[in-house]
Amino acid sequence: MKKEKKESAPASAVEAEVKAKGRPVKEDSKRQVKMSEREAKIASGNLKKGRPAVAGSKRQEVLAKRAERIANGGEVKKGRPAVAGSKRQAVIEARKAKIAAGLDLKKGRPAKIETSVEA
Repeated sequence: MKKEKKESAPASAVEAEVKAKGRPVKEDSKRQVKMSEREAKIASGNLKKGRPAVAGSKRQEVLAKRAERIANGGEVKKGRPAVAGSKRQAVIEARKAKIAAGLDLKKGRPAKIETSVEA
């Protein structure tokens, strides 16, 4: 027994039979009204996202001072300041000097020296 090939319907007939999938949408439901209002706000540019800023808060004062400092030509430093005479700073300066001199530096942890004990 050989299977017969089924003929498919023409494309125009298939398009006419396609129905919308899923539940029908009630345009006057609360959710649909809320969604349409949100779309309108997005289109007009009035949609506010996120937590609102409190005008007189400490954080807003800090941000205003930082913006003023930058506007006056200052800089905003981040992180913990380095201690100039520390051992770590001396090692970093020595490494920079070696790089400036053109010496080849090995990166990473030094290789472990294996010692063999013969009995």
